[in-house]
Amino acid sequence: MQKKSKIYGLPVAFVFVLTMMLNSCGVGLIVRGVVKKSVSVEKETVPEGFIRKDQTLLIMMWQNDQYDRYAKKAFDKFYSGKKKYVTFGDLKENEEYQDLELYPYVFSQGPSDIKLYEDDSFSFSFSGSRPFHIFDRANKKFYTARVKSGFFYRLMQGYAMKLNEIKK
Repeated sequence: MQKKSKIYGLPVAFVFVLTMMLNSCGVGLIVRGVVKKSVSVEKETVPEGFIRKDQTLLIMMWQNDQYDRYAKKAFDKFYSGKKKYVTFGDLKENEEYQDLELYPYVFSQGPSDIKLYEDDSFSFSFSGSRPFHIFDRANKKFYTARVKSGFFYRLMQGYAMKLNEIKK
């Protein structure tokens, strides 16, 4: 008769699976919670007066399948306000987005660099390790939460949840 290995009275396989779940899901949920606590008007990570009922939040797409898919998934699920998914090209070429009264804010990831929003060309690619921000286009000001993590989907979820609360 072979003795089965146990840790604290639990089968080793169960402890292994539980540990893996806590490491991936648990850490991701912690990251989401940290974002929700760090995003606020008081902490100057969201503009005062964000966002009126007649305004639409622009959410930057990076033409990166993984990032774009997760951005849409997070904001479609957790942000109930008006939103449009755009690229830098859309902001520069589409006359509709020149109306800063209707489209004052852009949610994005990456460096806080006005040149990205105003120049005709840019050379920047998505990286999950850069912080997210809201760019106030009218005032040319960035509101950045300095939370960074490889769990960028959870970061976007936290932002979408918190921005949904703030806009109400």
